[in-house]
Amino acid sequence: MFPYPSGRLHMGHVRVYTLSDTLARYYRMRGYQVIHCIGWDAFGLPAENAAFERSEEPDQWTKKNIAYMKQQIKQLGCSFDWKRAAVNWDPVDQTVLADEQINEAGRSWRSGAIVEKKYLKQCFVFNETNNTYKKYYSTKTPYKSPSSTLVLPLPPTGFELVCTQVLARHGCRALEGRKYDKLTMALWTQAKEEQALTEYGQQFGEDLQYFISINDKLGRGQLSGLGKIEHQNLGRRLTERILPLFMNGLLTNSSTRIRIVNSGKPRTKESSDAFVQGLPIAIKRLIDYEPANPTLLSFYDDIKYQTYFKQDKQLKNKLRSIQVQPYSRKMARNVLERLFKESFIDKLANGSYLIIDNESGKSIKNEIDAVRMLHGLYLIGPNLREEGVEYLLEKYFNLNESAWFAYLQDAKEYYEKGPGLSDRTIIHEMAQILLDDFFLHSEQCSQINSTHILRARFTHAEAIIPFAALLKIPILSDKSTPINETYTYENNGWRGELVSPMTANIQWEIYRNHNNGTTHYFSNQQILIRMLFNEYPVPFKYECQPYNMINHLFYKIDELKRCYRISLHDSLDTLDKDDWQTLINIQRMWMGECNGVNILFKLSIPTSEYDFIETFTIKPDALLNITHLYIQSTHKLARPDLIEETETGAKRLRIDAIHPLTERELPIFINDDADFGPKIRANMTMLNVQIGTPISNKFDESFANKHNISTFINSSSHWYRMDLETLLAELRSRELGGYRTSGKLNDWCISRQRYWGTPIPIIHCNHCGAVPVPMSELPVQLPSIKNIKSSSKTGISPLTNAHDWIKIQCPKCGNLNAKRETDTMDTFVDSSWYFLRYLDNENTTKPFEPDIANKLMPVDLYIGGLEHALTHLFVARFIQHFMHSKGLCTSIEPFKRFIPIGMVQGKTYKTSSGQYVSKDNIMTIDKNTVIHSLTKEPLQIDWEKMSKSKYNGIDPEEIINQYGVDFTRILMLTFVHPRSLRNFNLEDGIADGLQNWFKILINLYVELIESRTKSNIKSSMTNKEFKQIEIDLREQRLNTIYTVAFYIDSFFSVASAVIELQKLTRYLRKVPINIKQQSNEYIRCLCDLLVMIGPVIPFLSSELWTILQQQIKSNVDDYDLSKSLFEQNYPKLPDDYPGKINALYDSTIFASMPISRSLLSSLSTSDVLQYLNENDHQSQMKMFIANNGLKLDRLRKLGDYCATLIYERDPNVTIIEQPEPINDKKKSKTLKKKNVS
Repeated sequence: MFPYPSGRLHMGHVRVYTLSDTLARYYRMRGYQVIHCIGWDAFGLPAENAAFERSEEPDQWTKKNIAYMKQQIKQLGCSFDWKRAAVNWDPVDQTVLADEQINEAGRSWRSGAIVEKKYLKQCFVFNETNNTYKKYYSTKTPYKSPSSTLVLPLPPTGFELVCTQVLARHGCRALEGRKYDKLTMALWTQAKEEQALTEYGQQFGEDLQYFISINDKLGRGQLSGLGKIEHQNLGRRLTERILPLFMNGLLTNSSTRIRIVNSGKPRTKESSDAFVQGLPIAIKRLIDYEPANPTLLSFYDDIKYQTYFKQDKQLKNKLRSIQVQPYSRKMARNVLERLFKESFIDKLANGSYLIIDNESGKSIKNEIDAVRMLHGLYLIGPNLREEGVEYLLEKYFNLNESAWFAYLQDAKEYYEKGPGLSDRTIIHEMAQILLDDFFLHSEQCSQINSTHILRARFTHAEAIIPFAALLKIPILSDKSTPINETYTYENNGWRGELVSPMTANIQWEIYRNHNNGTTHYFSNQQILIRMLFNEYPVPFKYECQPYNMINHLFYKIDELKRCYRISLHDSLDTLDKDDWQTLINIQRMWMGECNGVNILFKLSIPTSEYDFIETFTIKPDALLNITHLYIQSTHKLARPDLIEETETGAKRLRIDAIHPLTERELPIFINDDADFGPKIRANMTMLNVQIGTPISNKFDESFANKHNISTFINSSSHWYRMDLETLLAELRSRELGGYRTSGKLNDWCISRQRYWGTPIPIIHCNHCGAVPVPMSELPVQLPSIKNIKSSSKTGISPLTNAHDWIKIQCPKCGNLNAKRETDTMDTFVDSSWYFLRYLDNENTTKPFEPDIANKLMPVDLYIGGLEHALTHLFVARFIQHFMHSKGLCTSIEPFKRFIPIGMVQGKTYKTSSGQYVSKDNIMTIDKNTVIHSLTKEPLQIDWEKMSKSKYNGIDPEEIINQYGVDFTRILMLTFVHPRSLRNFNLEDGIADGLQNWFKILINLYVELIESRTKSNIKSSMTNKEFKQIEIDLREQRLNTIYTVAFYIDSFFSVASAVIELQKLTRYLRKVPINIKQQSNEYIRCLCDLLVMIGPVIPFLSSELWTILQQQIKSNVDDYDLSKSLFEQNYPKLPDDYPGKINALYDSTIFASMPISRSLLSSLSTSDVLQYLNENDHQSQMKMFIANNGLKLDRLRKLGDYCATLIYERDPNVTIIEQPEPINDKKKSKTLKKKNVS
């Protein structure tokens, strides 16, 4: 991704470009032809505003910044192909990755201003999405009830409340099981014993012990003070809200009753008792305690469910794949780095510890498990607020980390108890039973003689979750394949704000029409239901149609029963790719399911805003049966001067729509009661229009009959002899829709009312309409305009002031009064295809030559931050698919692999009010305490994205001037994976460690000079010993080549590769001096070391290479010492060097053996099993599998490096003992087992 020319590089730039340069150099030396291009995020509002603030012209300001930043990039030693970089403002060469966006609050994300909706003639690319992205919910917290009784909207006229049903969870309480605290404390104790705690880690131990003491003082699993208050207040607020029902029973001394039901377990009985305590004394006498129905309220414990879940292999695999994804490891490491030293975290991540709770069977096997346990404590903490526990554990998670592990917890609930099971398991059936019970009681209490005005059920979250999911999740079809569906908040309708383990209560209010005579039992047509989640009104899932648009939160019971008898909808297939999974999930959420088509209707009389109106329908087969259209009252066409009232009282437009095929004139009515489908986004105008088909829709039939709409259909027309696909093809040929699309997709507005952007190459002529600018006049150059800043304030494009530029002759008819388009393009239009232009940047007749694109596309590697890449990758894929559809590219996807670079974070200091404090105003008291030097207020220390406003930014030039370019590069590439957040701090000693390694590296080559200049070196080493050392050197060298290439090719983990090179450096340091003087193998090691480390630290490596050139007079195998370092070939493994086959369980390799690399590609699962079983460790391997209760899951291959059998825990096998892992000939890390009783 390319930099925005702000004037200076920041550390995030350094991280991205040093990584891309390292990989570019690496692959060049491996023999690949590498295109490593660079450009500038030059156009757009940020550059325009920055120039205005400095009273400069945007082009001059941008060019000046580019010149300076180009010098900075070159200073970093980045080997970009500058010949392909943009050299002028030609739109084909601009690559801009920023754009104005609107946030969830309807504000501009740049200015914060509320966005106004205006209807203007704009340029669009159809069927794209807007640039919004819902963030994951930051955390789960206990139920936050309303502070007082809410005043809710009144029901429709004639309806009165007769009953309320409540399903409430058992309430906030102390931690019940011991798995979270015991396992976390055991891990902390292990770190303490190894002296691997940070200062923050020491404090964490104290906080944890305090938390456990408060929890145990309250009592394991006991209802906390907050939980009691929660249920008492719920009873109080319910009483206030439905007091007339209670008072009627008390005053008339009737049989009016309140039913209280709990699951029969002590926890829920405590909750129901607390609820009753919140009721007034007079009302308590109305209570009946109804016997519990375990099937309804405790079905999570049902043996049928437990048996099924343990056998559901696919389910567990899907959940596991979510939990162990790379981003989880990154987030886990971020948390643990605050508590433990790096070496301890590495061992934990590598599976060197196994900490088991024998009581629950839960364990910590890696860094993800560790943080999941800590996060479990983090969630319980607020429950104990009334017991004096402050949020001690909150300070160990930042917002992103807390959000991610809340997401993992929701995913676990989703697959174990929620819609992830769907109708594959017993859970769906039992949730349906509870739903049926709600329906039954709703009908019973709506009877005139019903005496029950409140029914409150108390149960566990495990019962509420699937029920809530069934109520809220979208259901679209009769088929269900949820196991192919990867959990995300947005993708499934399973969302933390509505459905989560912390869901406190669900209420149904039942309303009866009291104006409907005196029948003994009211029909379902006279029963309305309103649902409340946590006491706030919410809609049922969007397939359910509300009573009307005014009373849109009230639903007829028959409509709800119809809606909830449909099976769960088909899920979208997901691609199991480590690089792309997160991005794929987000894009699938943006796009939605393409389950309908768009249809365009021309207007009989075009208006100033519209030539046609568009609708989206999931029933395209009704195309020929359309007799009229509906628009909502919010539609732009629903304006007074266009509306007339018919004799029957309907509101109709004075203009008609033209049927796109039959050309029949269709009347357009304003009616908010029609079925407009789900309200996905308010700005989607095509969802404000709906077709009327009386032949297949009862509402449409009734409406047509009432308002005298002709329902005659000429079924003898030739259109009726065509199938649906032919009709849709005809629509497409007429450019009137017919494309399969989603209700979520919107048109892409590319017009921008700003100066600093690519001019839209269109000329407007009064005679010819919109005419393209001739090819010979492209690209259109921006004119120079004075006082651009003042003209931008009007909301009209500043280019409207360039009168001489605007006026132009029409290239089609010669009209001298034609005008240029004055809007400029969205910068994503430029950046969406730059990779294609860079392949052929000197082509003056075409954007690119298809033959060149077909040869070189797709791009092998895309590097950039995830947040910035989300929208750019979306539009880039959109354009690439378009190019493919036009036959310009054989490649469908533009990019093969993706590295989402983690942000660089700096240390921040904040006051209790959240104000940031600069380092100049802090005072360190001791290891754990930092205060404000002026106010003496204690300060909070955290890691956050670098920013001037947070006083944690670091200028890369300062680092370069102090430590040098190579040191700066390796500082940004080591210690963490590229995907991980990088906490940048030179105060923790990492600089000293790297500097020491630099000294060792340099000394290797200085010692080579000394050894070669000394002639009196004596040694008692025998020839046999000499040869053995050379054999060991060769083995060490080849192993390093293998491992470095493995880490880079497979995971792009330069940090891991550098660790291996540091090992080789230290190994060579210990070699005897006569080996250094005489051994060719040692010289080969020195050559290989420089070539492998050269892409990371090119300057120092090149300097050290000159020492080899001066000292080594004879040839070295595979190297030409007369050439420079970067003209050398990367070291290769000999053909007979083996790969590996492994058996892996939870990041622990418990069996491994070498195998010919030529065989790896052809190995099957059974082949690998056979090889390992025939190995010397067959018995140990079988014992490890048996003792850990494992079963084979799948085979995973990584190039010609290794093939690995992945094992997982078999839930049907009881674990007896955890043995030590099996070591191969090389020394491996020992698996430490720690049982927690």
